[in-house]
Amino acid sequence: MITAPQADRWRPATLGISPDPGRVAGVAEPEPSALERLWDEQGQPLFHQQCWCWGWDIRRPAGNLLLERGFRWQRPPDPNAGSSAYRLRGHGYRVGLWGFGVHYSRPGAGGVFLGRYASLPLASELDRPPADVWLPGGLPAMEPVLGRGPVAGTLFPSMLRWIAAYERWVVRVAGPRHREDAVLAWGAKTVVAADRMPVAWLDLARTVERLAAADDDRTLHTADAARHDPDLGVSDRGAG
Repeated sequence: MITAPQADRWRPATLGISPDPGRVAGVAEPEPSALERLWDEQGQPLFHQQCWCWGWDIRRPAGNLLLERGFRWQRPPDPNAGSSAYRLRGHGYRVGLWGFGVHYSRPGAGGVFLGRYASLPLASELDRPPADVWLPGGLPAMEPVLGRGPVAGTLFPSMLRWIAAYERWVVRVAGPRHREDAVLAWGAKTVVAADRMPVAWLDLARTVERLAAADDDRTLHTADAARHDPDLGVSDRGAG
């Protein structure tokens, strides 16, 4: 959960999130969806731990693991006012990584941004990481991923699977002790043991896919019911 200072720091204007035009002051917010609860209870704490681990990989005495993985390092114009950016061009995907979050994208499919202190994953229209961004305020406007059909059911799980694959790669290249030391240093905030991190990300991806598919089924069922609702005066057989 986001504490009050964090919530102020990561308010929509700061994170590039488009405000909800349908939100009315004084009206109770709808109950969070199953996907939203999943991310709040499991995904966000795990991602916070993952960000710590990426920082640990950068500081590795034997060499920066992100550079070894193929990331390109870009320093901010003012090193005292911004985060370095790490950019990776993979086979059919691109990744942008900062101290405040990660952007994953595929050509023609747009992208997903996970903020280290943001409450929800965000969908962007960019099929590559935004350039010349060093602070959260430089991010483009984005909308919550959850409930957005193909983005929630396909692109977002692909991102989670990429993180799982990265964690397996770390163990192969740096050995299990490297990640164990990182999680040990993370201390009481640890939510998943070092050797369970790849599995945790894969499990999360599968659960997101299952919940997104169920969400799509409910949407289709509701739309179909509306077409046949006599109160609306419309039916498939009677139309036209």
